[in-house]
Amino acid sequence: MKIRRMLATAVAAAVTTPVLLLSAGPAFAADLASPAQTQAQKPTKDELAKLAKAAEAAQKKYDEALAAVATAQAAVEAVTSDTTPLAVKVTEAKTAADKAGTVKTAADLAVTEAKAALAKLPADASAADRAAAEKAVTDAETAATAAGTAKETADSALKDAAKALEDARVDAFRTLHSATATAANAKADKNAADKALADAKAEAGKPDPTKPPTPGPDPTKPPTPGPTKPPVDEECKVDASLATTLVGLPSKVVAGTTVNFTLRVTNSTAKDFDEVKPFAVVYGGSKNDYNDIGKLLHLQSAAAGSSDWKDVGEAQYAGTITHLKAGKSADLKLRLTVDKKAPAADGIAFVAGDYWNENGSCGGNELKEYSFSILTAGSKPGKVDDATPTPVKDSTQVPTPQGGTSTVPVSTDAGSLASTGAEGTSQLALAAGAAIVLGAGAVFVVRRRKADQQG
Repeated sequence: MKIRRMLATAVAAAVTTPVLLLSAGPAFAADLASPAQTQAQKPTKDELAKLAKAAEAAQKKYDEALAAVATAQAAVEAVTSDTTPLAVKVTEAKTAADKAGTVKTAADLAVTEAKAALAKLPADASAADRAAAEKAVTDAETAATAAGTAKETADSALKDAAKALEDARVDAFRTLHSATATAANAKADKNAADKALADAKAEAGKPDPTKPPTPGPDPTKPPTPGPTKPPVDEECKVDASLATTLVGLPSKVVAGTTVNFTLRVTNSTAKDFDEVKPFAVVYGGSKNDYNDIGKLLHLQSAAAGSSDWKDVGEAQYAGTITHLKAGKSADLKLRLTVDKKAPAADGIAFVAGDYWNENGSCGGNELKEYSFSILTAGSKPGKVDDATPTPVKDSTQVPTPQGGTSTVPVSTDAGSLASTGAEGTSQLALAAGAAIVLGAGAVFVVRRRKADQQG
């Protein structure tokens, strides 16, 4: 799968588990507790120096972890490239296998024709003619046997080459996932160290209670107006009460066709959401060689009741929903067009969502996936059921409240994940987007491997 360089390095630290950065406990947070919490006296210069040194060490580890993420990401890009040596070997092996199959087909046809010629000899055919016809059959059968052996060898070589490429890709993704988890923990440690140092400095800067207080502002003068902007949470929470589901996505899609379905967003809380941004992306991998066919899948969105379709990219929200009332739902129209050149493939659609409120609170749900099959152009799928959801991690299934879909303003002015959202918030779907761009291939390959082993 080709990796897009549109995600910030820090965001890449949240790849496999969007909740990781929100819930990971600092490895040494207890050792870096704020002096204000552990002692009544002000921190000494020596204590401040130790905290500064700890913060510096934590920053260094975090920088090293981010460098490891970058290295692992580069390795993923290399191994998922069509020009990587292992991918080239698969292409060459497939060409050889196809050629061997053509030769085998021709050899089998020659046997059939030779036998037919022998059968057509008249009863009074000369011994020489009959011997020649019989030899033609024997020679054709020998050639067919050799062609069959060559085809088996070529097929085996293709299978080995495909497995080697698959193993390399899985290993690369596993290394990336391990590196991102390490980076997440390193960031938590760095944050704890920075906070401990900041708290200590703040404590050190407080006035000495034994000294007279500094005169305050003149009570005869009006106070200077303060900021009116509401406080903003530094960390958004994982909140399963925001449900994002796909309704009507078929479990089978024929290449060369377009399917329409719905992205439903549900507020299962007792409070209103001021702004909700649902996230959706599709991924596909061919069944024969596991190659990414994402460029052949085209996803668009439109507000309910609108015909203004907009493209939905891998690093974009599908739209914006404003003022989603408590216990209500809103729909966003989606349509997926599969290019007629698409091969038989496995497809996955991922959905998630973020919300922000004017009081500064924010959150989002965990990634959910819907698997579907892509059939070659002209296929007759017969009766097709809807794709069913599976949580990518531990997402809680939230039932849709009774009452149907509320009338809620929905916009498809998606915006980039890297530039939308409230200031200072951790965008959960952004991390989910990173998981798609960097990790969907691993999800797909591992699933394919399990299916092959069980088949």
